[in-house]
Amino acid sequence: MDYVIECDGRIIGHINYSVGSIDYGDEKTDAVVLGPLAIHKNCQNQGFGSKLIEYTLNIAEKKGIPFVVVIGDENYYHRFGFISASNYNLYLDGTDTSEECPFFMMKIFDESKVENKRGIFFNPHVFDVDENNVDEFDKKFEYREKLVLEGQLGV
Repeated sequence: MDYVIECDGRIIGHINYSVGSIDYGDEKTDAVVLGPLAIHKNCQNQGFGSKLIEYTLNIAEKKGIPFVVVIGDENYYHRFGFISASNYNLYLDGTDTSEECPFFMMKIFDESKVENKRGIFFNPHVFDVDENNVDEFDKKFEYREKLVLEGQLGV
């Protein structure tokens, strides 16, 4: 599921949902993940991202999706009802399962469909990136300095 938002006839933002998986050890199940979400820099802090999130979460709930996970800033996503997934014994692949992972959260629509056992969430394969392939792909374009900005994961 993906949507755009327009302002004055221009697309200024986009939100995407895709399907990852949760491995419970004895079974695997699909899980919907929100992201990426992007709003044009000149239109940020004006509520457009919130409108996209609220609109699409409402659609997800109406479609019967039991919960949505997100990897992001907990201070931002808490306002939409996301809570730490570790509260439900769900952890992000590659993180320490003995600690809370505050940037991995979930919003639950149907509590009865949430497993009550330890699970590991795996992002959709489309997000698996080989850095060597990225560098080769980037060589096809005019050189631009790669910037690492505050707020990016890993920074």
